[in-house]
Amino acid sequence: MDFFEVIEKRHSYRGQYEDIPIPKADLIKILDAGIRAPSGHNTQTTSFYMVTNQALIEELAQLFTYNKANITTARLL
Repeated sequence: MDFFEVIEKRHSYRGQYEDIPIPKADLIKILDAGIRAPSGHNTQTTSFYMVTNQALIEELAQLFTYNKANITTARLL
């Protein structure tokens, strides 16, 4: 797949999440891709955290005013 095909096939998902676990190896691969993604002026200002503690997920959800359901319904490993 070339670069332009990747751009053309990219899309956002706004539907409900499926209630299926994602293998830890896949999550690590996704996080690694995010870490390696380009940033403006190579400033690397983004941080990623993988949270698997349900109580902490619910506490973090309280910090957001938009789409709390997307955070609290995320399935744990």
